[in-house]
Amino acid sequence: MTKISEPFSVMTVSNDVTTFGDMCVQPGPTATSVIVTHDSMSASLIEIDDDRAVKVRTWHTKLTSPFTCPVVYDPTKEQYIAVYRRTISFISPEETSSVKRKSVQLACAPYRVLSRPHDEPLVVFQDGSLFTLTAACNGACSSVDASEQVVHVELNTTDKATFVLTVTDAGSEHKCKLVRADSADVSIVFSVSLTTLLCSSKMLSCCLSNGKPLILLSDGTLAVVTENGHSEIGKLSEDILPSARTKIFALDAQRILVVSQDRLVIWALPLQTCEASQLVKVRQAALIGNLVFLLRPDLLLSCVLLSVGPTQLSRLVGLGAARSNETASDSLDAPGTRKEMCLDMGKAALEPSEDQLVLTVRNLLCNKLDESAMNAALNTPYSADRLLHSLQHGISLDEAKALIGYLLSFLESYSLGDSVPMQKALDWLCCIIDAHLPRLLLSNKEEVGHLLDRACRVVEGVQKLFVDLDHVEQWLLSQRLGQLKFDSSALYTIEIMEI
Repeated sequence: MTKISEPFSVMTVSNDVTTFGDMCVQPGPTATSVIVTHDSMSASLIEIDDDRAVKVRTWHTKLTSPFTCPVVYDPTKEQYIAVYRRTISFISPEETSSVKRKSVQLACAPYRVLSRPHDEPLVVFQDGSLFTLTAACNGACSSVDASEQVVHVELNTTDKATFVLTVTDAGSEHKCKLVRADSADVSIVFSVSLTTLLCSSKMLSCCLSNGKPLILLSDGTLAVVTENGHSEIGKLSEDILPSARTKIFALDAQRILVVSQDRLVIWALPLQTCEASQLVKVRQAALIGNLVFLLRPDLLLSCVLLSVGPTQLSRLVGLGAARSNETASDSLDAPGTRKEMCLDMGKAALEPSEDQLVLTVRNLLCNKLDESAMNAALNTPYSADRLLHSLQHGISLDEAKALIGYLLSFLESYSLGDSVPMQKALDWLCCIIDAHLPRLLLSNKEEVGHLLDRACRVVEGVQKLFVDLDHVEQWLLSQRLGQLKFDSSALYTIEIMEI
C-alpha cells in the first residue's frame, strides 16, 4: 500500500536558508536523525520520533563567519562540516563554547557539500568539479572554470557505489555529467550534452533513479539520459502542472516523488499513473530515507512520512495502457498468463487503501480510460466511512461533479447484466454527494440544481424498480397467484407456463 501521511511540524526557520541553494535539512548520524541549518548562524540536530521532532542539541557560529551551505555530517571522522565561503570548519558533536574549531581554507568556494552514509562527504564546486573532502582540503581544486556554472547536483547511493549527477550551464548548452564516487576515488561515468533534449522545453528538475539520470521537462515529459543520448519514458498527467519550483526524487527503480508548489505526488513510471497524492503548499523539499521535509511559504519546516508498497490498484485496473496504445495486460510487468495475473491482483487488492482507490478513480476520470477499468475500480472492496473521508480530501469539486455524472449515467442505463452491482453504484453516489454537498450548494446554483434534480429522478427510478422486483419476488415465493394483491399496476405481465 502506497500512502503519504499527514505532515507534522519540525520547526520554524529563518529566511536565510533560502539563500543556500540547497534544502536546509541534511541526513544526520543515525537513520532517524537530521541536521537542520535553521538560519545562517545556527544549526540543530533533530531526532524524528514517530510523528514528532525532538531537538537534541544546537551549534552556533560567529557573526563574522555565517553558514553559506547547510551543515552536513562526516561519518568517517564523526564530525559535522560547516562552510563559510572558502572556509571548511569541523564541529565536534560534544563541542563546548571554549573549544576552537579546526578550519581549512579551500582554493575556491564550494557550491555544495554532499554527505554520504558511510564515507566522507563530497565537495562540489561552482563549475561542477567534484572531490572528496580530504582531497579538497589538500588543495585538489586549484581553480574553477568560469565558463561553466552548476545548476543542479544530485547524489544517489547504491549497494556498490555513490553516483553524483551534475548539470552545468555552459552558456550555449547544458551538460549532464554522471560521476561514480568510491571511498577515495572519483571517476566520470559519462558526460553528454542536453542541447537536443532541451531544444523545445526547459529542464525543471532531475534525479538519479537506480543510478540513471532522470530529467523532468517543463511540458511534463520524463526522460532518461545515458551516454548514448536520451529517451523519453513517459509524461506526467495534465492535472500535475509542473512549474519552475517542481522537483522530482527517486523512491525506487519504478517510482518517483513529484513535489510541486501545492502538491506531493507518488508517480509510477512503468504504468504512468499517480499512486498517492497530498495537497500541501511547498517552497522547497528534501527526501531523506522515507521522510520528506517540506519548507512551507511561511518558513515552517514540516515532515511527511512516505509508505511505499506494491502498486495494487494500478495493476488491477491496467492503468497506463491507454497512454501507449497498449492493452491493459501489456502494461503489467508481472509474469504469467492473464488469468493468473488477475487472480494474483484480486488477492492483492482485498484490503486496498481508500485513498489509493479514490486516486485511481480520479485518474480514470481525468484520462477518460475505458469503462471496464472504471468498473473494476468501483467493484474494489472499501469501507464507506473511509471512502467518504477520502472523497472529501482526494478530489476537487469539478472531479466530484464528473464522478456524479458518471454514476448517474450508469444507473440510468443499469441492467442486471452489468458488472457493477447497483448497490455499489448507489453507495458511491451517496458517498460522493455527502462528501461534497456543502461545496456543491455554494457553487453554480443552476448547474448543481440540474445535477441534483437528475440524481433525484434516478433514485426515484431505482425505487420503482425495486418495488417491481419485490412484487415479482412475492409472486415467485407464493404457491398460488390468488394469494397476491398488487397495490399498483406495473409495465409487465406474469404468465404461468408449464415446461
